[in-house]
Amino acid sequence: MLADINRSQSLIGAQIDDVHKLTGEFAQQVKQFKLILEKIEQLPDDRDLRLLVAAYRTEIDHLNDRFAKLEGIIIQAPDKVLSQAFLKRDLDELKRAAEERITTINLSIDRLNSLFMWAFGGVIFAILGQGIGSFFSRSTRLRPSDKKTEESA
Repeated sequence: MLADINRSQSLIGAQIDDVHKLTGEFAQQVKQFKLILEKIEQLPDDRDLRLLVAAYRTEIDHLNDRFAKLEGIIIQAPDKVLSQAFLKRDLDELKRAAEERITTINLSIDRLNSLFMWAFGGVIFAILGQGIGSFFSRSTRLRPSDKKTEESA
């Protein structure tokens, strides 16, 4: 139990570090993109280029909003963010357990099938033995006419 808690805490710490690393990389890419746009704005006047810059600027603003929302969610409720990883792990464990149960049930069915086949074969063998035995015992039995001659003697 204590080992599971320690392992969970280390997983949470690693995931938080990964999230911070990814958010830092994302922020760095947005800054680089802004620098590129500022350099493009300094180019000579061209109407199409200005429209393209404006479109990129709105896209950057949209990305910044999404980044801010994501960062807010991570800061406000890190348990919700991290619970997805734990939920996935739990689902994988449930799937593995269900597969093990199915395998066990299949093996049990195979064993019962084998047992039934052996029992059925034994019954058939016994019936055949009885039939063959009764066929050969008829020829060795005395006929009713032979019984009368033995009693009179």
